[in-house]
Parts: sequence; structure tokens; C-alpha cells
Amino acid sequence: MSNVLTSPGITMMSNLLGAQSSGLAAFIVAYNKSPALAGLSDSFANKTGEAMSVGLPSSGTVSSSNGQTINIDPSMVPNLGANQTNWNSFFDTLAHEWGHDTLNGLYAPVTATILDGPLAIEAQANTAQVNAEGVATTAEFVVAVQLQVTMHSGSWVQAAIAAAIGSTDVSTLSFSTPAGMALASLGSPAVTAGGNAYSSLPPSNALKLTYTQYADDWNIIEKYTNVDPSSVDWQNMTPANIAVLTVDGYSTVVMEALPLKKTTLTPYLPDPTGLTLPGMVPPFPSIEAAPGSEAAPPAAVAVDPVNRLRRALARLTSP
Repeated sequence: MSNVLTSPGITMMSNLLGAQSSGLAAFIVAYNKSPALAGLSDSFANKTGEAMSVGLPSSGTVSSSNGQTINIDPSMVPNLGANQTNWNSFFDTLAHEWGHDTLNGLYAPVTATILDGPLAIEAQANTAQVNAEGVATTAEFVVAVQLQVTMHSGSWVQAAIAAAIGSTDVSTLSFSTPAGMALASLGSPAVTAGGNAYSSLPPSNALKLTYTQYADDWNIIEKYTNVDPSSVDWQNMTPANIAVLTVDGYSTVVMEALPLKKTTLTPYLPDPTGLTLPGMVPPFPSIEAAPGSEAAPPAAVAVDPVNRLRRALARLTSP
């Protein structure tokens, strides 16, 4: 491609990083090197209402549920934090978030209700997670190949997608082409491999959970409580807070106190009637994988549902 010095994507990054910054100079080089990065950034910049900003420390790199707003954790920005070592790695992280918004990589609403049961809710949440993160991870993969960097999501995620697509050459791929659209379509080998690999990573705003656990818990909270999941302090959520137990074919939710932002731990019990609960769940935000998750998938966190049930029953029967 010709040497482009100005475009919607470059203007957007100039506003984010500064017109005279080393980051903008690096982005212009990367933009001209990676057709996928150029297309993703221009598509995001051209959409009405889209915006990016650097947020507070430990806020995570987060896309809003509609994909329009991206909050960037300062630890992800070179010269501001230690988790990104170079600008191309940072741009690859942004490609993941832009993929959510521009490649139909948004989380689908979970339409199962408490009448369908928690297992049905979790099953839909997991499918939504694999699809949405698979699309975004595919965008991240192609840009990483073109910029010759390791994916922020991890070398093992990169290897999984590479194995899934076999001999497909993505070195000059643009997502505006039929080949690019097919690669990032739901159910494609790349999207399936990326989404499944991403499932075991910890989100950067919920370091004690995996993506699967985060998706499950978000929807269980939405369906079974009067708590807005966005008010939960996800950095302090653990697998012990929520469990779905099945006994004699009947599944139920056992929930411990939920940590809320800027407050102490407060218990919230499910509405026993279910009549006041919403019928649909707004898509939960997309969160970039946590720094340090690159080397290998994390070990599963052990949860003891029997002891949790005993604690729950003890609280209910205590005077």
C-alpha cells in the first residue's frame, strides 16, 4: 500500500496520543505496514459516536457493550505502564477492541431466563463469549502477523489460531475483502479456535476469573439479582462467589456476598418470584486479556461446591 500520512484512523490516534508523539509516528508506520490495522482503525474512526480514552489504573482495557467506547488501561500504553513493551504490541491490543466493534464481534444478548434455569443461561453466555472474543482475537491475530509481533493474548493463542487456519496466508489480508470477512465470520476455524483459547484467560478487569467464569457470573447476576453487573467490583470476584449446583437433575444458584465498587461486601439474594427480573441481559463488556497471560493457559481454579452449599444452608438456618 502507498505511504499514507493522514486518514480517519491516523487522525483518531493523533487525538489519543498527540500529534507530535512518538506513538503517533509509530502508528503511521504500522498503519502503512498492516492493511488489517489500517482498515480496522479507519472503520472504527468513521463510525458515529465511537471514542477511545486512557482510563484509570487497573480499570482494564474495556469495550462498551455496543462496542462504541474503548477504555484503555494506562498499563497497556508504552511509556505509561510496563505491560506493553513496544508500540506495535499496543496497536495489536487496539486491533482486538476494534474487531469487536467493526467485525460484528459484539456479545449476543442471553435470552434464556430463570425459568430456563442457570445451566441454559450459562450455555448461552459461553457461546456468546466464544463468538465475540473469537472475532476480536482473529483481528488481533492478523494484525500481529502483519506487524510481526506476538499477540498480546499470548503466543499459545496465536499458535492455536495459526494451526486452525493451516496454510492460509494473512500477511496482506484486509478485513474488507471477501477472504477477510470469511476469516472473521462466526463459526470460522479462526474464530472458533481463538474464542475457545480465550475462554481460559483472565480478563484484565477480573483477574481472579476466567473469561468463561466472567461471562457466566455476569449473566447469573443479571438474571437472579437486582444488582447491575457493571456495579460489581470484578477485580475482587472469585469463583467462590457464585456456583451453579445440580442435585437430582435440578440446578440452582448458590451465591455468596458480591463485592461492589466503592462499598463493602453486601449480600444480594435472588428474587424468589422471578417476576421483577428482566427478560434479557444487555451484552456484557468485552475485556482485554490480562497482562502476563501470554505464556500458557492458567490452571483451573478449584471450587468446592459441597462446602459452599453447606455454608449457604448454615446461613439460611442460623438464628
